[in-house]
Amino acid sequence: MKKTAIAAITLIILSATLPSAVFAANSGVKSNVFLPTILDGPLLICVGAPNGSGAASGAVSSVCNNLCDLVAQIANIIYYMIGVVIWIVTPILVAVGGIMIMLGGANPEMVGRGKKTITGAVWGIVIVLLAWLIVFVFVHAFGNLSNYVNGFNGSGGTFSCQSSGS
Repeated sequence: MKKTAIAAITLIILSATLPSAVFAANSGVKSNVFLPTILDGPLLICVGAPNGSGAASGAVSSVCNNLCDLVAQIANIIYYMIGVVIWIVTPILVAVGGIMIMLGGANPEMVGRGKKTITGAVWGIVIVLLAWLIVFVFVHAFGNLSNYVNGFNGSGGTFSCQSSGS
């Protein structure tokens, strides 16, 4: 029963969030996970083939060609997953915990489970925000690599990739 419920919730979350990966467009790293627009995508910032040679029409026009594109792609995926946890998973868990507490009434076991669910959701947010901080610092540290590694632009912690023509 629990495995079926977990599988159903996972399927619902994936079906709600994965279209952003399909309808991607050319843009930079989206690191602001504190706005729900992080879930709008795009998840992909570049592809392995240009539009004329195998990519779907309307797909990403930028071709991945250096280490910076790989770092930006990984950062986008991590930020997207953090956004999913912050904006989809946590509100669901808090709502479930609140419903358990309300319906628990005279059943102290149910009230305790509801409180544990909400406490777990809060701790999950704390862990996810610390993960965001680590990734944010790591990605922006690459902005200082422009003198050492080809493909990176920026200084002073800014992060951007050079265009495909470079």
